[in-house]
Amino acid sequence: MPTHSITCAKALTYAGALPFIAAALLHVLMPMVMPYHLDVIWAVGTYGAVIASFLCGIHWALALLRGDRFSFYLLISSNLIALAAWASLLVPHAFIELSIQALCFMYLLALDRKLYTHSLYPQWYYHLRGNVTAIVLVCLCLLMVPS
Repeated sequence: MPTHSITCAKALTYAGALPFIAAALLHVLMPMVMPYHLDVIWAVGTYGAVIASFLCGIHWALALLRGDRFSFYLLISSNLIALAAWASLLVPHAFIELSIQALCFMYLLALDRKLYTHSLYPQWYYHLRGNVTAIVLVCLCLLMVPS
């Protein structure tokens, strides 16, 4: 992959974490900053479900392109995780919703590690995923704390 494409992928991935960061900051600062009701949990929950589904799509594409021993597992797990992320939005309790999403992101990173150790992902991508997943998990944990 050309260097400029890698740089672009890194920039877009980190930019993709900005809504999580903004939501966590708003949640922590909301009593002081926000005089009106803003459902930050709903906003980050829907965004998290989209991002988890996007990552599942990467696994789906890898399964279709590779056609190796991981393909069946990737096809099934990507669908199950996307459904779990969607189902988290149906849970009326914010802590459970965000916990399900955190588990989805942790599972996706664990799967990415497996793909990396089997040389199906480049090192830079796996490290990028680890960094951004850490940011997302910290933000989700902050959002789980009542404001």
